[in-house]
Amino acid sequence: MRLNRSQVLQLYLKKRTKEIKNIDISRNLGISPSAVSQYFSFQMSLSDENEEKLINFIDSKPSKSDFT
Repeated sequence: MRLNRSQVLQLYLKKRTKEIKNIDISRNLGISPSAVSQYFSFQMSLSDENEEKLINFIDSKPSKSDFT
């Protein structure tokens, strides 16, 4: 699955809303934090497998608003 720019931006906004850090994503995916940053700034792509893991990881985290 390849996300287009709009979908990556939506995923990035979801990540920011949930206050998920690049280091947390990188540990889960087994890649460097800089690779996560480069993905969200459109400087590199992820494998289909890692992109799917990224989506699942972000979706699995509760929203900060769930606690208020």
